[in-house]
Formats: sequence, structure tokens, C-alpha cells
Amino acid sequence: DTVIGVPTWSLTSDKIHNAIKIFYDYDETTTGFLSNVEFKNADSITTFGEKKPLTFKFKGIKSILAGSSLVSTMANQLLTRLGTPRGSVTFRALFDTSDISIGQDVLLNHRFLPQQGAGLGINDQIEVISKNIDLKSGTCTYKLEYTSFTGIRVPFIAPSPLITSVIN
Repeated sequence: DTVIGVPTWSLTSDKIHNAIKIFYDYDETTTGFLSNVEFKNADSITTFGEKKPLTFKFKGIKSILAGSSLVSTMANQLLTRLGTPRGSVTFRALFDTSDISIGQDVLLNHRFLPQQGAGLGINDQIEVISKNIDLKSGTCTYKLEYTSFTGIRVPFIAPSPLITSVIN
């Protein structure tokens, strides 16, 4: 698809969360939670320092229904996903790309954007995080971010000329 201008590459280090506190086993009679547990990502804390914990309150999760296992699995997945910075790419494209949906994975390849691991020449699936359509100018602005376990978890800065293609 046709890209306009120069894409920008950034690292979302401001969105790191390496501690999660989960409340569950809600008791209707006391209107309080009977269980709570805090999970931490030690590697992330060592690298980035401890951040304020994200707090979740689940009235529907009960220990007698394997709630402890569910809470543990959910917390570990979130800590793996949120415990490190994620690379993101922002660019403008022509209106013919407007059928790309938020949450969709698109294949991005470009010879001057960082590739997985090290070096230049990206060719990866990246998730669309936001899309703005400007009907007046006939363009769309996209923000793509590594939200899955794609391997790019450290910053790589490189010159960023035009993205040669975004394949839907």
C-alpha cells in the first residue's frame, strides 16, 4: 500500500508495568474481596525499576472454580507482555488502506527500520493500535506496535525513510 512521508519509530518505555495486584473471591455479604495476590516480573524490575502495580478486581473469579490458577495465568501473561518496552511505528498512508482494522496484524517490511533481534530491514507482523482517517486530505494515520512476543524488546534506532509496503 502507498505510504506518505517518513515513518517514525519509537519505544514505549513509559508504558512498562512490572507488578500486578489482583483481587478476587468477592463476597456479597461483606462486599469485599476475600483473596488478593501480587505478581512481579523480577527481570523487568531489575532493568527498569519497580513500577506502580496495575490493579484488577474480579468479582466473578472464585477460588473454588480454579480461580487461583486463572489469576496466576492471566497475571503472568500480562507481565510478560507489559514488562518490557514495545517498539512502535507511526506513518501516514493513502485512503485506500482505510479497510485495515484496529487490532489487525499487518506485515510491515522496510529496509531501514529495525528488524527483529538486530540490524536493519524489518519484515514482521505488527498489530495496528490506532487509525485516524482524514477524509479532507484522503489519508489515514496508523500506529503499529509490537504487542505479541515478536522478539523486539530492546531499542534500535535507525534512519527511517519511506516504508516501501504495508501488506494487509
